[in-house]
Amino acid sequence: MRRNTSTNICHHFKFFFPFGNIISVFTGKAFGHNFDASAEWDKNFIDRVHTCDEAAIINGELTPGSMLAVLTGEKTELVLRHPVLTPQHCVRNEPVYEGVESMDAEFKNLVNNAVINQSAELNKRFLDARPFRHIAIDDFLEEDFARSLLEKFPAFDEKLAVNEDGEVGGKAVHQKVTSLGPVWRNLDALVAGPQFRKLISRITGVDDLNFDPEYFGGGTHENLHGQSLNPHVDFNYHPSTRQHRRLNLILYLSPEWDDSWGGSIQLHKDPYLPPSEDEIVTITPAFNRCVIFETNEHSWHGFKRIELPEDRRDLSRKSFALYYYTDDRPAEEVGAEHSTIYVEEHLPEHFVEGMELGAEDLQYVRNLLTRRDQHLKRLYKDIQRLNTDLSYLRGEFGIDEDPECIEPGENDSMELIVLKKRYAGMQRRIREYENSTSWRITRPIRVLKRVLSGKG
Repeated sequence: MRRNTSTNICHHFKFFFPFGNIISVFTGKAFGHNFDASAEWDKNFIDRVHTCDEAAIINGELTPGSMLAVLTGEKTELVLRHPVLTPQHCVRNEPVYEGVESMDAEFKNLVNNAVINQSAELNKRFLDARPFRHIAIDDFLEEDFARSLLEKFPAFDEKLAVNEDGEVGGKAVHQKVTSLGPVWRNLDALVAGPQFRKLISRITGVDDLNFDPEYFGGGTHENLHGQSLNPHVDFNYHPSTRQHRRLNLILYLSPEWDDSWGGSIQLHKDPYLPPSEDEIVTITPAFNRCVIFETNEHSWHGFKRIELPEDRRDLSRKSFALYYYTDDRPAEEVGAEHSTIYVEEHLPEHFVEGMELGAEDLQYVRNLLTRRDQHLKRLYKDIQRLNTDLSYLRGEFGIDEDPECIEPGENDSMELIVLKKRYAGMQRRIREYENSTSWRITRPIRVLKRVLSGKG
């Protein structure tokens, strides 16, 4: 609220849209004329800077340099660009605004106070957990709030269930969480807020956590009967901000679940090993249970195929997922950039020499081969696309050095520096795909690899 002292009239915010900080350098008069509004690269660059800007403003690292706002003389409902981006959050000297609810009060109303009070004990459990650092916390949110999230959970939408192979699958993902209604906007504001991030830091020991307003890979997840998720480690850098992915937080919202139905998250020590030699922890996706685990090069996780009883197929596996990032991470945890890395499922241990395959066994093998073939097809298309891009860059800019030796030159333009880095990055991605589990499994694929590399 702002008070006009000359007329003693109170002005209340009706609409508040803050924006801009780092991006102002690129859009201001001194530099903005260098950008072409019709050029795809220029627009993508500005979009990436804006994404970084907004994430830093939401996380409280920056304050906005500009705003669009409407003030009225009467108190009215405040319309915000983002639930966290209130006038109170955005100003530099943090004055108290009338009509803006305290985030401290909101935090304590939505998170179970027992969780807040036991953060030191939860930290010990997190650090001592195997096969890697994780924790499952029951009754994480206040009961009424959790129930309201379930009641307003979005209906399964086939348009949001298109899988990596371009087909409609059994998993729907809503990344635009703030579009799902007031209760979901409250959750978004909660997990983005500094009090909640500090709580997660106390539980995990990972400080300076950054929220991702894009929910890249996150949001609401709904998995239907027949859906599974192979063991995998997640991508390790945010595609826009380039920050390190550090923590996964999953809140389960299914009203009931049984481990015998599949779908329970499994944490693996090494899924390349036979199941009898692997160390596996299974966690049931119980209602209002929050699972938090570190994201690194060995945080393997997935879940078995969901097999619901015929009379319970109205149920589905519902959850909310988000990922926290940091600007850096311990040197011993830093790995080469990669996308999500999957390990294909092993044959069950009852498959032995001389056994007779039943109808279910045969269907299981067919499903396994189908998933593996789809994975190979996807990898091949990605490598083909990357090689096409590399060929273009080599021809367009005369880059013929070994990509490992490419370094930006003193006289290189900014565009050439960026392209050289893209070129080296594409080569790393190709090596990553070539070293993936599925890429190495068959002789024909190894022959194809030699052909693509020009040696076959």
